[in-house]
Amino acid sequence: MHVYMRTVAVAAVLAWLVLPAPIARAWGLDVHRRLTERALDGLPVEIRAFFNEQRAFMIERSVDPDLWRIADLRGRLGEEPPNHFLDIDDLGEPPPFTNVPREWDAFVARYGEKEANIAGRLPWRTEEIYDKLVVAVREAAEGRQYGASNARYLAALLAHYVEDGHVPFHAVRNYDGQLTGQRGLHARFETALILDHWGSFALRPVVISPIEDIRAFMFDVLVESARLTPAVLDADREAAGPDKVYGAAYSERFRAGAGAIAEQRVNDAIDAVASAITAAWREAGSPKLR
Repeated sequence: MHVYMRTVAVAAVLAWLVLPAPIARAWGLDVHRRLTERALDGLPVEIRAFFNEQRAFMIERSVDPDLWRIADLRGRLGEEPPNHFLDIDDLGEPPPFTNVPREWDAFVARYGEKEANIAGRLPWRTEEIYDKLVVAVREAAEGRQYGASNARYLAALLAHYVEDGHVPFHAVRNYDGQLTGQRGLHARFETALILDHWGSFALRPVVISPIEDIRAFMFDVLVESARLTPAVLDADREAAGPDKVYGAAYSERFRAGAGAIAEQRVNDAIDAVASAITAAWREAGSPKLR
């Protein structure tokens, strides 16, 4: 199996060089770290020690896909940026978007390769990393060279993509409020709101749920994210007022209007990450990992 350490090295350098720059369509890097940390705490006892043995490594590497976009690293289906979203509301189908093809080839056949990639590839990228994790878990259990390191690294990457799907603005065309005169909303919701009010969120114990099909699961996550978007847009508009002032008063009003949604998506993302890693381990045969 391919060894991922070179990618880790590139990402580490990028973290020093470009971290201050804003990154579009991403949970704030610190939010990714916090979500991944909580998910690791909630893994089943059979695999918790294995993954937490490199806990700090996994938490830090969970931000790598956002750095890859800057380095122009590519996945199986192409350049990195479309791997972080799917504008499911921009495909000519009504909610709950059941007529949007779930198979990549059928998706491309319906919309054309160019438009398919513009719309985004998050469910398929998540599936790609999940499948690699299943293989790595088996290799780790067999004691193969780099198997354990690769399994931990891929689990961190899987966490990133699963977390991205839980951001409402990773599921819609109006991803930054740019279509409704609310530009900057993406960061105001997924970074400022969450980090400013993290201490007030009720973070529940992690719930592991079975995932039979990771791609179908991610489509369900995105459908729910799209459903929540109008309420966040309304809360931002009301909090900013006609003068669109984004100070302390805005922050409190926005928390009152959208804080419950943010709290729910944070909890859902943590559960989903722990469930996805667990599902990959189970698909690998639930081997003993040391």
